[in-house]
Amino acid sequence: MSKSYVQGRKKRLYVENLARARENKHLFKIIDSIKDKYHLTIVTTASRRNTMDILTYFGYEDMFEYIVTQEDIIKVKPNPEVFWVMQYYGISAENTIIFEDSKEGISAAKATGASIYKIVKF
Repeated sequence: MSKSYVQGRKKRLYVENLARARENKHLFKIIDSIKDKYHLTIVTTASRRNTMDILTYFGYEDMFEYIVTQEDIIKVKPNPEVFWVMQYYGISAENTIIFEDSKEGISAAKATGASIYKIVKF
């Protein structure tokens, strides 16, 4: 199978199964509670389309100021460069909280020196 076939199939399956996604309501309550004190940004290696599909599905498409997806990065997690958005805002690592759910993401977040909250999938 070609890489493009696999990617296309993955995208189709994602859309077809979106209704099976489970919302992490507690995480979004936490994010909502800090929105007036922090810049809210998503940094993901998912595609922009998939990211926007899931945010729209749960009604969070307008919650974040900036969204960084796989189309915006060259080096993926665990490379900490994916968190370049801190420089975009001119914010130090000491004033940053990163929520992460993957081993690679946690490794990248640790390398920035920011505070990290590990999200456990349920």
